[in-house]
Amino acid sequence: MGHIQDEYYIDRVLQGDHSSYAILVERHKDMVYTLASRMLKNREEAEEVAQDAFLKAFRSLKRFRKESRFSTWLYRIVYNLCVSHLRKNKKQVQSLDDNNYHVDPEDPHQKMDQLEASDRSRFIRQALERLGYDEQTIITLYYQDDQSIAEIAEVTLLTQANVKVKLYRARQKLHQHLGNILNHEINSLL
Repeated sequence: MGHIQDEYYIDRVLQGDHSSYAILVERHKDMVYTLASRMLKNREEAEEVAQDAFLKAFRSLKRFRKESRFSTWLYRIVYNLCVSHLRKNKKQVQSLDDNNYHVDPEDPHQKMDQLEASDRSRFIRQALERLGYDEQTIITLYYQDDQSIAEIAEVTLLTQANVKVKLYRARQKLHQHLGNILNHEINSLL
């Protein structure tokens, strides 16, 4: 339903009703900021990139062909701006192709059941922050925004098979980091 509504507002903007763009911004601003902040790990830079993304999307709206969801197209703009920003600032970029991870055989889900909801959110956020920006992007798009494998491939310019592999690896790393965080937390209580 959101897809149809987005198209309605896009059509209104293209017909000259620029105030309708504010509805699109309001609808997608949280996810745009979340993606930018997970990639850049800096609140101010993420806010700047989010604003730039919405401005670029507005200026490029005529080129949006509606072959994909507006959100997918917008997230691609955010992703590109973040990658450019990271390269420009020569920040260390950890790739998903880095295979230096080990899967902890102990299931952290059992430990998670014992924690309060607020603690769960905090530990999951900490574990996510230990992933590379591209891993965070894929996990966020898949789980938080319900983007399909095909849509994530469109955002990241990876093949669908590659997205599946990277999603699997990112989940494994997330489980490992979560297990380490929870073990540390439990040990600190003993």
